[in-house]
Amino acid sequence: MGLFQNFRKAVKETQSTGNTFSAAACLSGHIVPMEKLPDPAFAEGILGPCAGIEPPEDAGECRILSPADGTVTQCSETGHAVGLACGETEILVHAGIDTVQMAGRGFSLSVKPGETVKTGQPLLVMDAAMVRAAGYSPVVVTVVTDTPGKISFSDKTEIHGGETLFTVSLP
Repeated sequence: MGLFQNFRKAVKETQSTGNTFSAAACLSGHIVPMEKLPDPAFAEGILGPCAGIEPPEDAGECRILSPADGTVTQCSETGHAVGLACGETEILVHAGIDTVQMAGRGFSLSVKPGETVKTGQPLLVMDAAMVRAAGYSPVVVTVVTDTPGKISFSDKTEIHGGETLFTVSLP
């Protein structure tokens, strides 16, 4: 079974059902809990509850996929971050730590604001090897910036793209 077939299979588990909304991991790798993220804005939850995924050490170009169905609300000029509105939940997908300093080198957006996306659709491409070579962390952080519900993140240490990263219990 190919990479995208595995992703599509796992995505079936991340559909919204009743009063629950689930979001998928946007790539495979090691889960980094919020408090262990190497950036205080994320580690302290200033932007909202979050978790990171560190791509494998030997990763080159990584396709960062949409964690949920939604609408692109914003894209960073440097191509390293995408905001999504997913019903009542808003999500920020941020590729790398302090990668804004790379001024777009190593990043390529696949979407634009206003575009409707589906779970598993590419949002951006990050060259993890280039990010590491520049001295930055390639951890991809998924932040829940706004939701009326209670958030529960996966307790796994390793995750595959498409598997459930977090669930929101909506009121």
